[in-house]
Amino acid sequence: MTFSILVGVLSVLVVILIGWQIYTTVNIQQETKDIRTEVNGALKRVNTEYGRLSAAVYSVIFDEKRKKNDDVYGYFKYGLLVLLHSESFGNIPLCLSMIQALTESFPVNQPIKNSEKADILSIAARISETSIGNSFGKLHGLIITKIPSID
Repeated sequence: MTFSILVGVLSVLVVILIGWQIYTTVNIQQETKDIRTEVNGALKRVNTEYGRLSAAVYSVIFDEKRKKNDDVYGYFKYGLLVLLHSESFGNIPLCLSMIQALTESFPVNQPIKNSEKADILSIAARISETSIGNSFGKLHGLIITKIPSID
């Protein structure tokens, strides 16, 4: 009889320990999910801020290049980088004003190296036309057809 009481008490303790282990596991999974949500939100905020800061830095460089009429490569490289980073964080008005600035003050008959033109076109290829509309297609066409390239 003592043996059966001992087995019964041990069985109850084992059930309690298994239940506690299950409860702890479920609680840890919920905490992990909460932490993951917090980290993803922070990462999104950091990426947005990075895009804004990058666009600001490239804007300053672009303005300097725009003042120099002889640096077509720098003008388009940094102008397109502003456009790319502005698009990445959804600042469509800035994208459209950059496209307008690049299109309106388009340098004519100023050749650049083939490698520089390829670099400009590779940056342009990373820009999504769907979010900023037709105006980028026009600028892209101007870059391809109106900027002469040399070896």
